[in-house]
Amino acid sequence: MNTDPRLDLLQTKLMISALWIVVLFNMLFRDLHEFARTGFLEELIAMTSNGASISEGLLLGAAAFLQIPITMIALTLVLKTRATWWANLIAAPVTLAMIVGNNLAPDLDDAFFVAVECAALLLVMRVAWRRLRAPADASVLREPTALA
Repeated sequence: MNTDPRLDLLQTKLMISALWIVVLFNMLFRDLHEFARTGFLEELIAMTSNGASISEGLLLGAAAFLQIPITMIALTLVLKTRATWWANLIAAPVTLAMIVGNNLAPDLDDAFFVAVECAALLLVMRVAWRRLRAPADASVLREPTALA
């Protein structure tokens, strides 16, 4: 157990940032697994997915959605303490809702990836909520740039 609250804060931020990396990698590898699905390449060439047309707007929306975990990896480390917890408490449920909403009828490998992503995001929310509700230590609120 750490007695230095600054080190404890840094470890918590690193853990949450690592959980966002887990989410991001699972999202990317879930998409890569689609290449093994029969007919996937033909759908890509035809710009369709499960019979629905893929538009530029849809691709832009997917890119914006993917930016959430990418951005949260860095923001978790650089934001001030309370802003870090609030950012995670906003971004994690939004990401969770998008993941679940985009996987209403997943196949087995998609279900596995979604379960890991959801578990990581729930842990992000739990840790951020506990840290937000914890009493503030004045020495931690100064946010030193390096540990003394």
